[in-house]
Amino acid sequence: MPTSILPASFLILLAAFRGSFHVPSFRNFQVLMAGWVHCLGRRTITAVALAAGATNGRHISVFHRFFARAQWSLDALGKVVFTPALRWVPAVSHSSSWATIPWPARAARARA
Repeated sequence: MPTSILPASFLILLAAFRGSFHVPSFRNFQVLMAGWVHCLGRRTITAVALAAGATNGRHISVFHRFFARAQWSLDALGKVVFTPALRWVPAVSHSSSWATIPWPARAARARA
């Protein structure tokens, strides 16, 4: 991936996703993210790969296969994305939380 098209701060952000992918898939993920940032118009896989300048020595199907066949962990990816977002979710006291009330009692309270 041409590293000059992304600022170092964005590369640091992408590094957090490294554990979600195997090495070849992570390289393709970096290329696709760089292309997504630089792509103008519709962000199709082909347009994103072209915007990243990644088709010089590789066939475009490499990036289509990333979504079709590459091995990566959606759970690990979600953890990387949503763990920092939890800072903005207000804390809930579990003793008074609606979710801790057993279902029949919740249903009775909702009808009342």
